[in-house]
Amino acid sequence: PKGLITVLAALPAKQLKRFKEYLHFQPFNGKPKLVELFLLIESQILKPGKLHTELESLLPDSSIRPTQLNKLTTLLHQKLDLFLSLQQIENEPHRHLPFTLYAYKELGIEPGLSEKKWRQLHKKLNAGPQTEEHFIQRYYLAQIATQIRIGPAPKATESHFQHIHDLSDLAYVTAKMRYLCASLNEAAILNLPAPTAQIAAIAPLIDQCKSEFPPYSEAFHLVFQLLSATAPPPADFERVLDFLRLHGSLIDSEDLFDLYNYALNAIYRRIDLSEPGFTELAATTYINMLDHRLLTLGGTMHPRIFKNIVTTHCLLQRFEWCNSFIRDYQRFLKGEDAQLLIRYC
Repeated sequence: PKGLITVLAALPAKQLKRFKEYLHFQPFNGKPKLVELFLLIESQILKPGKLHTELESLLPDSSIRPTQLNKLTTLLHQKLDLFLSLQQIENEPHRHLPFTLYAYKELGIEPGLSEKKWRQLHKKLNAGPQTEEHFIQRYYLAQIATQIRIGPAPKATESHFQHIHDLSDLAYVTAKMRYLCASLNEAAILNLPAPTAQIAAIAPLIDQCKSEFPPYSEAFHLVFQLLSATAPPPADFERVLDFLRLHGSLIDSEDLFDLYNYALNAIYRRIDLSEPGFTELAATTYINMLDHRLLTLGGTMHPRIFKNIVTTHCLLQRFEWCNSFIRDYQRFLKGEDAQLLIRYC
């Protein structure tokens, strides 16, 4: 809690107010006890001379039970990380991930899309004609949504993929697996239903084309299997990570980032369930991404990723590795937040 309170105390009043509004936003936030915890910190701790107040001492005057505090504090920390990431995208779009910048460029809009503008564009595209151009635009909008998590991805229908199918079965299957990986990742993040009908429909075609799969298609196939399984064991994740490590140089860096990111999101969902072995897998994923230089594209590293890498390796008690990582990669942190984050880590 002390690290969380330190960061909250460093926020300007205007940004703190926007974070409070963000916590109230439905349907992605709005959890009553989480809002109550923030209001408790804001009213009782973020005051002159009160920063060292023990949070536990304030619980008797709230509806929060002591057994809930650790989970709520962790969740509030995650929400703060995401909020600060959204703020960074809005205020300094040139530092955002290059493949999402490319999506902005292809849509012809300025980076830093607000939630309101995203919904307006989402509605406009979904009401548009069913053409290849509009499908591509919907896909790019989905990419932006996946990265900044402000709304569900636009839905694609089979007619969107027909032009690919006319050219090649293999190209069609690969494109469909790519889309389904994005959809499954999005569904897990936003608690949406999985596209089970589309998964069932594509399965026979995957079997037909499997012998032709190049590394690019095979990579999406392995991640697709991982995301569509109910509770894959650590060995399945290891197989995916080994394949991406060995064949990553043959896959476009933007697609490789997506594939690692999908696997990483799935790993963290299992960590949240306290399943053994998955913290080690998260650490391995980050090391692989660093080896492929996926986390320093454009000469910068996202602060949230930097902190997650340090936190993950600290949980594994790899303190010397953490010190080396901070020393070697702090130069990729830019702006005023860099020193605060390094002290926080």
